[in-house]
Amino acid sequence: MGLSQEGKNNIIILEFESIGLDTNEVLILTDRFRSEIDNINLYTIDNRTETIKTLQGAAKAQGGCIADNCADKFGKVLGAKFVIDGSITQIGNLYSVETEIILVETGLSERSIGATYTGAVEGVLTIMEFLAYEIMGLKPPPELMARKMGINTGEKFTIGVMDFNGIGIIQMEAASLTDEFGTEIDRTGRVVSISRSNIKKIMLESKGWGFAPCLNSECAKDNGAVIGSQYVIGGEITKDGDKYNIIIKLFSTVTGMMKANRDITYKGPVDGLVTEIRLLAWDIMGLKPPKSLTSARKGKIIGPTMMEMLQSDRYKPMVLSTIVPGLGQLSVGKKKAARLYFGTVAFGVGMILYNYSEYSGAYDWSYELYNDNYLKQNNSVDMLTSEKKVRRAVKDVEWHNNQIKTFTGIIATAWILNIYNAYKLGKPKGDDLPWNRALNMKMGMNYNPYLNTPLITLSVNLP
Repeated sequence: MGLSQEGKNNIIILEFESIGLDTNEVLILTDRFRSEIDNINLYTIDNRTETIKTLQGAAKAQGGCIADNCADKFGKVLGAKFVIDGSITQIGNLYSVETEIILVETGLSERSIGATYTGAVEGVLTIMEFLAYEIMGLKPPPELMARKMGINTGEKFTIGVMDFNGIGIIQMEAASLTDEFGTEIDRTGRVVSISRSNIKKIMLESKGWGFAPCLNSECAKDNGAVIGSQYVIGGEITKDGDKYNIIIKLFSTVTGMMKANRDITYKGPVDGLVTEIRLLAWDIMGLKPPKSLTSARKGKIIGPTMMEMLQSDRYKPMVLSTIVPGLGQLSVGKKKAARLYFGTVAFGVGMILYNYSEYSGAYDWSYELYNDNYLKQNNSVDMLTSEKKVRRAVKDVEWHNNQIKTFTGIIATAWILNIYNAYKLGKPKGDDLPWNRALNMKMGMNYNPYLNTPLITLSVNLP
């Protein structure tokens, strides 16, 4: 079967049936499968999840979709062309995953595949990605095939986007912006985000409430453990007149440590706010957003005041190093860099002061030699001797003047480099985030003594 792109927007992915697994684990595994199908982009998935779950709930009461073959009925009700369903079975540490894609028009299975896995449940996440490609009739990418064989090439991390807290806006608006942010996080392709509907369902079942804002480490550790994600993102949106302050924080669920944070103020139309939220999703992940997104900007970002920059971990080192070279580096514990920049500037200042002193002395000496000596000579021999002295004094003046210019350039260059370095230290690097440092390829040339020939090598650092 060839899955064409005719009738896009009409594929439904049902929640996989669970045999022996916890409900929350099945939700996460289904999410991983659905996200990978979405990334493949042969079809746009029907996201009417609540309607689909309602239909599945009614079907489960009558034996389940696998038993009653009701997937094609769902497709007809929702106007879909294809429906994908499946099951996950656990026996000890053995997992079996079965899935099939059904053509709604005929009610027949167009393709069915399966896979088994032995190990921790986290490994099933890779199996779900692998099956997503196979059910679409596509060959999985080499990196995914390597991970399926047990080679760690930088496994995708799971992220849960918690509800953004709204101040000055109704919570429904905050929830809508949270959903936009979560969707964009998934579009980056670097991580798998647990769907917002599943987070609400899990939080409701576990804690009795669906609204779950999260802006501190304790909350991140607690809620991350509940929803089963490795990282948690929380945020807050505050409206003040025509300005919106947006705070977004990324936490590690294991340690509770904040890995990245963004704090911006936006001024502009409301639809431009949605664009800024989407741009922040790429920024917090340490990634460059697509041009189609940056070109859609409608408002403007209001830069932080000097006091806000001094209080911000992102800009504080840069501001301090602008005032005193090396002070910003010292504030984040980079003592060697602080000594280098401060020492270079201090040495340059010392040399300028020394050369200025010598310049002033040489200038006064040349003036005296010319007016009090050279001009008062009466014979050519004495005038020639005085002229040589004047020329030597003038050369000294020029040399020290050039030294002052040279060290001024050195100071300016060192100061600018010091400010840039401090800025990089204050701004979290995208490479520091685990999903951005998975693959780091390097090319080089080595000599092979056995073959007696040089070889071009390609090395990959695996985490």
